[in-house]
Amino acid sequence: VVAILAVCVPLGWLAGVAIKSVLVNLIPQTLRAFPIAALLWSGAALGAPILALYDPAPTFGQMVVVPWLCVQLAAAPVMAGVYGIAEGWLAIPGSDQCWPLTPAEPALSPEDAAEILGPYEITGPPVVEPRPLPDHGERMPRW
Repeated sequence: VVAILAVCVPLGWLAGVAIKSVLVNLIPQTLRAFPIAALLWSGAALGAPILALYDPAPTFGQMVVVPWLCVQLAAAPVMAGVYGIAEGWLAIPGSDQCWPLTPAEPALSPEDAAEILGPYEITGPPVVEPRPLPDHGERMPRW
């Protein structure tokens, strides 16, 4: 499928590879998975108006070249989605969602920080290490 699409829609294939590499670089910072569903549906959304609104004109350029260029545009996200499927991104949870964003880290409250780090010790280290006092025994009064 990839080889046939690369021959039929070369510009869309190159754009799809570029889109795929950009999206893979966004994982795991921004995205938690590869958005296969969003790519395939956006290709369908771009391709549907081409089929619905196309009215061929009598010249060769308007009859063949213009639709070919429009198909290149619609093929770019489809190729990125096909590459995502071919590379096995469907095995990653969230790849079937439209835009699987990485959830934000929860804010750390002062109570949580105190529990993790322990109490705040304000006493600094001693300048001179303390020594125990010598034991001289019991003191008795002299009379």
